[in-house]
Amino acid sequence: MGRRPRRGHPEDTALRLTVAAARMFEEHGYFATDSNAIARAAGYAPGTFYKHFRDKTDAFVAVYTWWVENVWAEVDASWSAPLEREDRARTAIAHVVRVHAAWPRFRRDLRHLAESDPRVQKAFTENRRAQLARLVAMAGKPRRASCFGLLLAIERTADAIAMGEASRMGISPEVLEAELVTAVRALLAP
Repeated sequence: MGRRPRRGHPEDTALRLTVAAARMFEEHGYFATDSNAIARAAGYAPGTFYKHFRDKTDAFVAVYTWWVENVWAEVDASWSAPLEREDRARTAIAHVVRVHAAWPRFRRDLRHLAESDPRVQKAFTENRRAQLARLVAMAGKPRRASCFGLLLAIERTADAIAMGEASRMGISPEVLEAELVTAVRALLAP
């Protein structure tokens, strides 16, 4: 575990707990992780967890929101890079696929909890709306339905690649990524 972190700003403690929870959820899964283990993994006493989160579900929601923001920060950076549109799309899609591949257990638990837990479902919907708004802004046109379809296609395809589903179906992950790049380029064309 190492040394206990020095007392600092509550935001820093909450972030440290969120990052520790993210690691624990990915390593052990949501259902096999408890709040005391999260606190200890962050270097805190178990009581510290409850100063920042009501329960493990609140921590999961914080992890999901943190995860989405990190994914989109990289997508935004890719999209604003001085590259050709296809290269920007390729870079952004490659990032999303990499992130999904790095978080398969978390993604699985997210899908399950978004269907079964009202608080996770609410956070999932709020984050999804924010993602859709970002994609619509990138498209520069109010094509919400098309942007939502693309968002779902990217997410589901990235999960299929990450879980090995594409390979088991005899479909190259590279081919699927190329298909996503084409879809992104077409929808987000000027």
